[in-house]
Amino acid sequence: DLVKYSSGVITSSDTGKEYLSALYDAPGEKIITIPPGVDTRLFRNIPMQEAKKRIGAESDHHIILAVGRIDPVKGFDVLLVALKMLLLRDPSLSDKVCLWIVGGDVGQNQNQWSRELTKLDQLRKTLHLSATVKFVPPQPQEELPYYYNAADVLVMPSHYESFGMVALEAIACGTQVIATDVTGISPILKELPRGHIVSANNPIALAGQIMEVLTNLPQKNTVHESMKKFDWITIAGRIAREYERVIRL
Repeated sequence: DLVKYSSGVITSSDTGKEYLSALYDAPGEKIITIPPGVDTRLFRNIPMQEAKKRIGAESDHHIILAVGRIDPVKGFDVLLVALKMLLLRDPSLSDKVCLWIVGGDVGQNQNQWSRELTKLDQLRKTLHLSATVKFVPPQPQEELPYYYNAADVLVMPSHYESFGMVALEAIACGTQVIATDVTGISPILKELPRGHIVSANNPIALAGQIMEVLTNLPQKNTVHESMKKFDWITIAGRIAREYERVIRL
């Protein structure tokens, strides 16, 4: 009923627009897609070595980063398998590449870890990746830019994401991003020079994509001009204009 009687609906992605039309019979002309905005004053380019020092990372390591709550839908198990495949394809990377997963409550006794975090830890041991994969507690917003800038690539291997805000934050820092094709942000990533798309639940393809990114690293992280349209002020202006349009109806 909310969709039926509303004067307009704002969704964060074209995927959401399709769901609204299919599941709630929302007329296409009533729906407008406006992505979330990112605070580009906070999520900005920071020299990689400065960022690595801040988070306590080795200066010569290539960091593969994943950020998000520890939940099966995030596909972190697929990422662990992809990492194992990557190292089997190129054993020389074993001492150079590490995976940091930020978002798990690892500060408490390990016996009190969540079921999903425990499963990931067991998989890490089974794959002999204990020295390569690091679980990091959730970080405040002010610290996340250092993690993004310390990483060579952010991977979002989700089985589903309504949008995928961490990808936008990472790109605002100049970091390359690999996301699955079931995320709301995937159509946007296709248009951004630092975005890469891979099929969901496909560790073989994901390993290949990570390999491609790591073997073609840019000399310096740069933020593309197109990110300006995702700045908070720009996005807020679009939302405000949509409110004004509805008021005039």
